[in-house]
Amino acid sequence: MYKRILIALDNSEDSIKAEKMSVLFAKKFKSTLTGFHAYSGRFHRERFKIIEKYLPEKYQKEEVLHHQRNIHSVLIERGMEIISLEYMKRIRDECEKFNINFKEKIIDGKNSDQIIEEAKNHHLLIIGAQGMGKVNLPYRLGSNSRRALRHINIDLLLVKRDVLPKKILVGLDGSKQSQKILEKVIKIAHLFDYEVFLISSFEPLLHRSVFKSLVEVLSEEAGKVFKFKEQEDLHNKVIDQSLAELYSSYLNHAKSILQRNGISVKTELLEGKPYYSLWQKSRVINPDLIVVGKFGLHQGKNQNIGSTTENISEVAESNILILALSEEKEGVQEEVLKETVEKEDEGEEKIIWSEEAKERLKRIPAFARAMAILAIERYAKQENIKLITPEVMKKAREKNPPKS
Repeated sequence: MYKRILIALDNSEDSIKAEKMSVLFAKKFKSTLTGFHAYSGRFHRERFKIIEKYLPEKYQKEEVLHHQRNIHSVLIERGMEIISLEYMKRIRDECEKFNINFKEKIIDGKNSDQIIEEAKNHHLLIIGAQGMGKVNLPYRLGSNSRRALRHINIDLLLVKRDVLPKKILVGLDGSKQSQKILEKVIKIAHLFDYEVFLISSFEPLLHRSVFKSLVEVLSEEAGKVFKFKEQEDLHNKVIDQSLAELYSSYLNHAKSILQRNGISVKTELLEGKPYYSLWQKSRVINPDLIVVGKFGLHQGKNQNIGSTTENISEVAESNILILALSEEKEGVQEEVLKETVEKEDEGEEKIIWSEEAKERLKRIPAFARAMAILAIERYAKQENIKLITPEVMKKAREKNPPKS
């Protein structure tokens, strides 16, 4: 899965922790590990030019300045190159100890730019959460880590702790991204003998807040026309119940897949802002690793990362593995979560959808389709209906009409 791993080094506290994690991952995945550091000689040359006019008078002659520039450039470039090579020594020795294929790469350039560019040639980037300028504000990311988080298109391990991975917390939301998380979780769990916790969090409060804000801005006459009070009651009942059932189905199906692959797993359905729920759960179970996809259900075309992933990366105290989940095929398991609800109960007779009903289902917006399926099938079970037709769909919709 990770044939080529890149480790960004700067000899900071978190970088040293990342070194240990990179050796561990390279050993488990039998990877080639590349130690990488970029130094900005150009930056120092430009800064030297800026301070030239503040040098003592004897240095102001052009021939003297020219000589000093040359000396400074040699010292900076050669000095930084030597320092960069020293950063590699500790991890190089560790790799030799475990027969890990280790490579070194140092380059002159802006650190974050060079990391992002070099990451294109690897399957996993490992980087400390903060660098040399680490501050004691809780759980923040350094500038290089944050830029890598937003802009690389490979998997990323943000290291905040030096811990042997044994307990993993996985966030799922039913998106295509979270569906693909399972195959990698299976591989990682087997290699590290993980105990896996799956959580999913839905946010009914958001829907209620939207309705509340609409009611507050409508005039009394408009409220009567739209029957907003009745609509709000119906909405809360249908949305809350359907969301809970939908997210439970994601968790149940994911759990069954992991268990069939011999992985110990616990699940929990939570209500609330997803990143906040994930953070709260992490504080309870204290995982060694949190795994999330780079994007979730609401990926926009102008986004470079999902808000849940960005937020949890900032505030979590644990190491975080962010899965880019590209379209590359690596033996993707056929058993992934589907947009529609999987029926896991063997004793339950399956409900059939007619071709006409399936066609009508396509007219429902994609983001609401799964909840519509749940509501319709719930009605079919209550009425002991085994075949769903357009007529059944209509009756299911009319079962709880707004009051007059």
